[in-house]
Amino acid sequence: MKTNSKKLAVVYIRRSNAKEKSDSFARQELAASQYAERAGLNIVEDGFYRDGGVSGTKGLEDRKGLQDLFVRCHTDGVKVAIIENVTRLARDLLCGQVLLQKFQEGLGILKPIVRGIQNQSSFFLLSYSLAREGRPSTSVGI
Repeated sequence: MKTNSKKLAVVYIRRSNAKEKSDSFARQELAASQYAERAGLNIVEDGFYRDGGVSGTKGLEDRKGLQDLFVRCHTDGVKVAIIENVTRLARDLLCGQVLLQKFQEGLGILKPIVRGIQNQSSFFLLSYSLAREGRPSTSVGI
């Protein structure tokens, strides 16, 4: 029997609006699936965790989908979480840094899909992405 040697992964998807007609979830799912294929990752069954209508400035306590992702990773030993880009994780530098720390403590690895940036630390990726969007909260602490 052939075993699958691909690393297991989960996907975190967030959108700030709760509108049912938004294609944000579908776009993020497709981007994550394509990335997983290119990177040789296997997204676990029921491995997409969503938070809809949740601002990127909210912490873990306000994100049921992200909480469930952490439980799944801990329970099943998954070490890779795919996120379309770091703004899907956070829109605020401090919030993002706290969430990244939780990922690193809980999983040991965070694999964000960030277009055009390779081999950078997660904190740099978050700072860079938020700064490019001109978020006022990024001017402090970068």
